[in-house]
Amino acid sequence: MKITILAAPKRFDGKTRIIQDNAINSWIKLVGAENVCLFGDNETAGNSTRLGILYEKPETTETGLPLLSSILKIARDRFIDGYVLYVNSDIILLSDFTRTVELLEKNFEKGFFLVGQRTNLDVDNPIDFSKPEVEDELRKMSLVN
Repeated sequence: MKITILAAPKRFDGKTRIIQDNAINSWIKLVGAENVCLFGDNETAGNSTRLGILYEKPETTETGLPLLSSILKIARDRFIDGYVLYVNSDIILLSDFTRTVELLEKNFEKGFFLVGQRTNLDVDNPIDFSKPEVEDELRKMSLVN
């Protein structure tokens, strides 16, 4: 099962950079760098390169905001295999996400549309997703909030 994750991040400044890097690194661990794509301006392109992931330049509004319609058109044309997920660039996804998609895939023959609920955590340090205990620590933090 292939999942491609798409996002249009904010500027990578200060705490926002840490938050977005944490989220994107969780996606890379989940689906692989070749299945993560950011949409945005030249700054986003540079950060995509820094993170080792894909980049696409979408059409934008007059103020430079990426158009969702353009992102979805690019996704439809470029990412034709598997599932495509559009997610806000501050959302950390854990390994149970793919298990959920697999369960839905088995139970819905004609596809599905998945919407989630977020839990806000105050994490202002980089997260090392290579450590096996990280997911359990994040789950415990989410129960406190």
